[in-house]
Amino acid sequence: MHPALRRFLQPAQASVPAVYWDKMPANADDPLRALLETDMHNYLPEYILRKGDLCTMAHGLELRVPLLDHRLYQSVLAMSDEKRFTQPRKLALGAVCDICRETKLFDAAKRGFNPPIARWLRHELRERLVGVGGRLAQATQNQIDGVRAQQFIESFISGNDTRAEQVLQLLILDTSLAQLLHGPNRVH
Repeated sequence: MHPALRRFLQPAQASVPAVYWDKMPANADDPLRALLETDMHNYLPEYILRKGDLCTMAHGLELRVPLLDHRLYQSVLAMSDEKRFTQPRKLALGAVCDICRETKLFDAAKRGFNPPIARWLRHELRERLVGVGGRLAQATQNQIDGVRAQQFIESFISGNDTRAEQVLQLLILDTSLAQLLHGPNRVH
């Protein structure tokens, strides 16, 4: 959850650090190495891999192979920065991917997979957003401010699409806490 949203939803927790990094870089003198190490220990396992696994495993797909193959990973780490960070991006793969070069894939803009979260929350999951703020306040013994949580959700419903992913996180938290408190078959 974004630190600003956490502060908004938990005003009584203002003294608690808003950001927690599992492991900070050992060598902060080299900004590129510090950024890569921070990503490696925090962003990659806590966000990218988790999100990819949730989306693919539910459908029996394997996302991690071959791009997380340990031999490929070790080879990439051994590359010089000039070969590893190219313009256009990923040219290092060109030597082993003829079709990538032929179709000018390296020149194409980055295209991620972004599920239609906003649409799902406004339509298929809309009913489940009703009362999330109150349930979160109750389940967390008011550690999460229920009024603020519901205001945040309502601002999304009113058209602020930039909040879709955070609203989904609140819904997932609501569902998870309900299952912890009332059993795995209970949604809310």
